[in-house]
Amino acid sequence: MQDLVDQFSSIKLSFEDRCTIIQLNCAKGFGGGMFRRLMEHFESIENLRYADRDSILNVRGIGPKIADSLIRGLSFDVRQEFDHATKHGYDVITIFDKEYPKALLALYDPPLVLFIKGKLLKEDQISIAIVGSRSPTTYGRYQAERFSLHLAASGFTIVSGLANGIDTCAHRGALHAKGRTIAILGHGHGKCYPADNQKLMEQITDNGAVISEYLFNTPPKTQNFPHRNRIVAALSLGVFVVEARINSGSLITSRFGIELGREIFALPGPVNSPESEGTHKLIIEGARLVQKPEDILEELGEMETILKPVMSAASKQMTDSLNEDEKKVVAVLGKELSHIDELHLALDYEISELLSYLTLLEIKGILKSHPGRYFSLV
Repeated sequence: MQDLVDQFSSIKLSFEDRCTIIQLNCAKGFGGGMFRRLMEHFESIENLRYADRDSILNVRGIGPKIADSLIRGLSFDVRQEFDHATKHGYDVITIFDKEYPKALLALYDPPLVLFIKGKLLKEDQISIAIVGSRSPTTYGRYQAERFSLHLAASGFTIVSGLANGIDTCAHRGALHAKGRTIAILGHGHGKCYPADNQKLMEQITDNGAVISEYLFNTPPKTQNFPHRNRIVAALSLGVFVVEARINSGSLITSRFGIELGREIFALPGPVNSPESEGTHKLIIEGARLVQKPEDILEELGEMETILKPVMSAASKQMTDSLNEDEKKVVAVLGKELSHIDELHLALDYEISELLSYLTLLEIKGILKSHPGRYFSLV
């Protein structure tokens, strides 16, 4: 696809050309291979826009069903999509625009258009996908946020799908680290699914980007989510699966990653946990078993050299950026073990509030928890 884009990228697209590309992106059963054949046959977006059914049928490999789908797609009125973009503050990026992420061109069927709220930066090329179960265990949630926070603090952009569970934890971990994160939607920008993640989606926009290939009012259809996973994989140097059942959509993301030559990482879990059956299967099939963020750096080779100094600086920055409540907790902790009852007596916090601070400090790598509700500084 890169050669096709290079061939046509110098051509200035008209508004009508952009509408045509959006229309083609909506055509059911239409993929990148067919787009290539259409462009080679018609030689311009304008010629394709005015093509009739008979001329489309003359294109190699396109039969009546696809031709009818293309004709229906080219009849959609998509001009309002640009009004939505202006009103709601996102950009419409076609496959021929310089802002289009080049990593997506490795896909067999890259999206022809992206609706992007927020900004993609050059440093987002150093990125990792963190995906997993929508109903994770407490262990899975904790690990997803821990890995995400440390990898984001180390310079990685965290890519995920804004779904409940692991995706949500991955985005939050990156935001806790004041790092960048990208969410790929399985619906249009007119929706937020799940609705509880509306505020999170707004925070991601301010610290990265929210991306969709779907029209503004497209609802969160079941079939959209496996399809969007190819974008999650393509935008990342590697795919890290935290928890997943055997039939999880996260395994679809890892499969896309394998096809694209991306590194696959998996977190081991309890042998009797259904939520870890998928990750154990990946490990058996050759995924890298990881226990700490540094394991991912080591596997990515040259990234370790680039990012390890950043990780060290980020760790110090994380300590320096603790809020007043977190600093109070750290002040009463030492290298020796302290029981939560001791901490409760020394600090004027409710138990639930204290546990919340302790959990966040552990995720940040400031303290360690020990059996029996004991804690110590790292």
